[in-house]
Amino acid sequence: MQQRYLGNSGLRVGRLGLGTMSWGRDTDEHEAREQLAAFVSAGGTLVDTAAAYGEGASERVLGSLLGDVLAREELVIATKAGFTVRGGARVTDTSRGALLRDLDASLRRLGTDYVDLWQVHTWSDDVSLTETLTALDAAVAAGKARLLAAQPQLRARAGPGRRRPRHRGAALVPARPRRADRQVPHQHPRRLPRRVRTPGQIRRPLPRRTRIGHR
Repeated sequence: MQQRYLGNSGLRVGRLGLGTMSWGRDTDEHEAREQLAAFVSAGGTLVDTAAAYGEGASERVLGSLLGDVLAREELVIATKAGFTVRGGARVTDTSRGALLRDLDASLRRLGTDYVDLWQVHTWSDDVSLTETLTALDAAVAAGKARLLAAQPQLRARAGPGRRRPRHRGAALVPARPRRADRQVPHQHPRRLPRRVRTPGQIRRPLPRRTRIGHR
């Protein structure tokens, strides 16, 4: 399997990720074991899950396979927080306290003390962006998350001009929802905000319609 960098981070993963949305719901532990074993044998490393998948069932199944099918260190585990499903109803809460509680619960279900990639699954207009981002900073500082990611909508809310926490050196990796068989967060250069540069900083020609001084 081809390898690629995860977003703008230095972490290399297999080009394809294994999605686990159905684990613990439509996919039982036996089938999940077979899927994971086949994925790893093909060279895959990135497994995507979320606290909301099966109300935590997906994470529990994945946690039960760690140390059995393969060692924890051989996988890149990505999980998400921001909303949960309780009694069939979606509950969104991106406050600092809720996000950190969700992460702790995810770690217990996974049976590990850290995740390689922690993603903000959604956002809420009731919670300030700054509060949401400080929860990510706290997770990295505590060693519970190695890398961070946000859905495109959250990145759009942040905007190029807003000040963002440094996340203690962790990369904020853009994540895009994809099909279950292609869960790798993807960075598309055309979708990222353009950097404003002065004429002296421009190193490459701009497109003809935006070339400085062109009419």
